[in-house]
Amino acid sequence: MSNPYESLIAQADAHLAEGSPPDAYRVLSGLLAPQRPIPEAHFVQVMGALGRISAAMGAADLLQWIQAVVASPDDADALYRLGWALIEQGAPAAALQVLLRANALVPGNSQLLQELATAYADLGMHASAAEALMTHPELLTEPMISYLLAFNGIMAGGIQIARDQLAGMKALAGDPDLGFMASTIVDMVARHDATKAVSSLDAGDLPGWHLVTTGGLLLHTADPTHEGMNGRYALVQDSTTLCLEGLRAVQLVLTAWGEVPSRIWAFPDEHSHALAHAAGVLLEAEVGEWSPEVADEPGLVVAYDLRDAPAELLQPLRTKRPGQIVWQHAVQWTARQPIAPDLCTFVYQFLRHAWSPEETKSSEERGRDILAATLPEDAGRGKASLLTLARLEAEESGAPLGRRAAGWRARFWGTSPVRSSRFV
Repeated sequence: MSNPYESLIAQADAHLAEGSPPDAYRVLSGLLAPQRPIPEAHFVQVMGALGRISAAMGAADLLQWIQAVVASPDDADALYRLGWALIEQGAPAAALQVLLRANALVPGNSQLLQELATAYADLGMHASAAEALMTHPELLTEPMISYLLAFNGIMAGGIQIARDQLAGMKALAGDPDLGFMASTIVDMVARHDATKAVSSLDAGDLPGWHLVTTGGLLLHTADPTHEGMNGRYALVQDSTTLCLEGLRAVQLVLTAWGEVPSRIWAFPDEHSHALAHAAGVLLEAEVGEWSPEVADEPGLVVAYDLRDAPAELLQPLRTKRPGQIVWQHAVQWTARQPIAPDLCTFVYQFLRHAWSPEETKSSEERGRDILAATLPEDAGRGKASLLTLARLEAEESGAPLGRRAAGWRARFWGTSPVRSSRFV
């Protein structure tokens, strides 16, 4: 019977010989499953294969730490640095294997625990992250450890874990370096306390947890018959009908908030422009193009999908401004995003746009197509609960919970206590 480690490493090397490092890494990933630590006898072999793949991909910074670990696999510092580098490269599964080994060698190291928790979190394993941090209660007085425990506790559905860290987080709220992280926890707990009165916040309540974790409203959920998705889409074919449903939901929420946008600000891509032109007609507002020069202007900022948006267009939106509301039609739930929109139509893993790349219609014509679409009979599904969430008031301000007009806009974390099947 062949050894699976040797077999998969041989397959990865074969892909390298054919000039395909991505396929080599895909095969090697089969040995990096977080639920199955690499056996001691094969650790160096797997790291060596990872090094060959990194060399083929030109990842020199990563390669130097892989070589250090291969040369000295019990060097906790080299393991820590490699784990950190793998997280930075977007390879949390590989990072977790390395950091677990380092943590076994030097348990209770604060910096190491922080990276270990980050690797777990990047894999959506928030309960495991919280468990690892709680094994060292002597470190919970450290602000970063406390923050990571509170954050992962919330994302695992353990609000009490976050509540236990709340006093420390409130004390850091004005800190120039840690204030954003501290206010993230304080705000999440406050939103949880308000939302639990009207929403179940159970393992299937995607809109409720979306509000708690991002501060925004989710306008549409996938059909409940999509087994294992809990309201998220795996693959979705967008359409003018779904665009119109999102736009109508935006109008519904704006009315509930008493907001009448004076301008519609469109992100520069053609899909955003189509939505913005439709919004301009429906809301009777002039359409302009979003740019840093209009960052302080009130209005409805419309983006089809911010996944590939330039940083210079996203940066101004990190700060909330009076009268300014961000609507993002499609949000990829399997990735993090620097800002969470105030309003989001749906979340997806894979998306086919409403218009093909060959479409020759102008943005104005596409906007008219959206307005001419016919909504399905079930388009009103969930609208009553949406309005209930929209009308929730924040205790400290009396303003709608999802409509705080000042402070930082939360990030979109790409995860929540609601789990969905993920496809690779």
